[in-house]
Amino acid sequence: MVKPRTRDITAAVGLQQWRKLPDFTERRARIAAAYDRSLAGLPGLRLPTVLDGVRHGWFLYAVLIDPVGGRSRDGVADELREIHGIGTSVHFKPVHRLAAYRHVETDLPVTEQIAARQLSLPCYPAMTASDVQRVIEAVHTVWT
Repeated sequence: MVKPRTRDITAAVGLQQWRKLPDFTERRARIAAAYDRSLAGLPGLRLPTVLDGVRHGWFLYAVLIDPVGGRSRDGVADELREIHGIGTSVHFKPVHRLAAYRHVETDLPVTEQIAARQLSLPCYPAMTASDVQRVIEAVHTVWT
């Protein structure tokens, strides 16, 4: 079997991105901190936590939406997108639901419940302070 080789241009881009990683990580951490400060205390919105001594990369800012007041993950995502123009994502799907594991019959209700509640808010290095504030204000609007 012949393994594909990385093209020079791909390697060059990768090296440039690698050099920017500390700045990207710091920017994402500042965005996460702004979300933490501004979204804490909203009923039915569980923010991510980081254990003491752990340095998080904040590749995602994944929240959990509790079914308080009839809110659902999909309803929140729809409202943020349709009314406020803010895209969100669902990044975690239960592994036992992926095609490779569909032949395995199992019942994992907690996994299903968490997956149905998880939503990732925008968190990327190119976000400006006004982008972050816009997301924060939109989430607050959805909750009022």
